[in-house]
Amino acid sequence: MAPNASMSPSVTGHYKDTSKATLERKRRDQINDKFEILKSLVNKDGSKMSQEDVLFAAVLYVCGVQLEMTKFESLGPLRNIKEIKRRREEVRRSKQTVAYNALKQFIFVNELGTEEQREKLEKIVILDVISVYIRNKLIQDYLKYIQSWSTYNSMLSVTTFPTPTDSEYGDEEEEIIDVIN
Repeated sequence: MAPNASMSPSVTGHYKDTSKATLERKRRDQINDKFEILKSLVNKDGSKMSQEDVLFAAVLYVCGVQLEMTKFESLGPLRNIKEIKRRREEVRRSKQTVAYNALKQFIFVNELGTEEQREKLEKIVILDVISVYIRNKLIQDYLKYIQSWSTYNSMLSVTTFPTPTDSEYGDEEEEIIDVIN
């Protein structure tokens, strides 16, 4: 008997075909895309970074605060692999939560993004607002660098050393020439 389209996903076993799963997959893909953008902004050396590392680097960049990196430590002999995985996942999520909260606070304090975005600060919005902030800051820093460099160069070209004229040195010039010969 072929599964009926009106049957619930749990009955048919085709949960992946439901719109809820599709929306969740789309949401995860969007978050992953935002992480890649943020990673490209904060990862200077191109090394491999986990999502927690990207968030912590973003917090360091925008807030100037180094968040404490809690490592997964075994709580004694864990009975099975499921318990180890569960504990690692807890640590990973808690690190992300700390970083997201720091970024949220930064967004509120500096009134970044739109008012609508600040009202609904979900992960994807936080990543988007912080990415825009960092990108704009990098552009401003680059423009300041270019401006200071061009100012420096213009000062060099304006600073010329006058060449002496005969009237300025008169007899001194002749004496110098005599000494040289």
